[in-house]
Amino acid sequence: MALKLEVWNGSGWIDKTDSCVSLRRQIRSNGVEELDGELVKDVVSVGQEIRLKEDDQIVFEGIVYEVDRRHRGRDVERCGFKAYDYLIKYDRHVVYRLYQTGTKAGEIIKDLASLEDGVDVSNVDDGDSLLSPWEIENQKALDVMKSVARGVNYWLRMKPGKILYFKPKQVGSAKATITDQIILDAEYSEDRWKLKNRVIYVGAGGEILADVSEGAGDLPVVVHDPFLTDKEEAERRAKIRLALNKEYGRSLRITMHQKDFKDLGIDLGDTCIINLPSVGLENENMVLLGIEYDPRSLRYRLEFGGRKELLEDWLDEQIGGDARLRQSPGFKGNRDT
Repeated sequence: MALKLEVWNGSGWIDKTDSCVSLRRQIRSNGVEELDGELVKDVVSVGQEIRLKEDDQIVFEGIVYEVDRRHRGRDVERCGFKAYDYLIKYDRHVVYRLYQTGTKAGEIIKDLASLEDGVDVSNVDDGDSLLSPWEIENQKALDVMKSVARGVNYWLRMKPGKILYFKPKQVGSAKATITDQIILDAEYSEDRWKLKNRVIYVGAGGEILADVSEGAGDLPVVVHDPFLTDKEEAERRAKIRLALNKEYGRSLRITMHQKDFKDLGIDLGDTCIINLPSVGLENENMVLLGIEYDPRSLRYRLEFGGRKELLEDWLDEQIGGDARLRQSPGFKGNRDT
């Protein structure tokens, strides 16, 4: 698999591959895809457009967000950089909006997406509808889009070609199976205290409005919301919280040869079946959250599961309508479809 790193200099794409000594792609907690790298005896600049190709197929394109140039002692000059996909452009738009009751989540995303030219929104799903009018004042468009995605538990991704994806965030059908036959090493960690497989919502007057569990249901979390009275809304929130909480604290890191990774045909956000009994995982569905490239040794290091860095913002009391979601809208299921 041939990797090519290129930056735009105003008139054309310049190849930086030969000067690149490390690369890592990952999904950040805000849904933005990040590319980190280091160059030797070469530089990039903040604001430059950058892209990464695998076998001439673009897998990442975005904007250089941060640069760290270093020269220590007899070491060669080094330039570390951090780039985000084009979704980061919405961080520079401050918006005022009023969305009426019944407005679908996808409609809000499409409206805000129109702030940037050339964005393809054909992969934006409708999602749920607003429970009540939502007035937005002096907020960054990206923050609003993130709030909407949290409220309905959707992925918000900008893929190469400025194709915006707004899809249900759930473990989908597996794209591949990973066994010990193709890995070089594996490291799995799990914080059982953080994991939750049961969510109980207690509303006004101490009434239990929802009790949702998965599996044994032996790791509960109890949410007390004295302002909540609607059982349907409580169940919706409980299901979203359960979907997020059950993965929190799990992290699997594996290393494999470049050829084996290519044969799997997977990318960030894809679901894989993990069958590694040596670390206690048998036929577990996990999501690929990070890819680290080693351009010199032709090895890939992958990160799966509920990495805290990815989910911590979603779990920081940020699900629609709770006292924990003071900035985000409450949504209801769309019964029109």
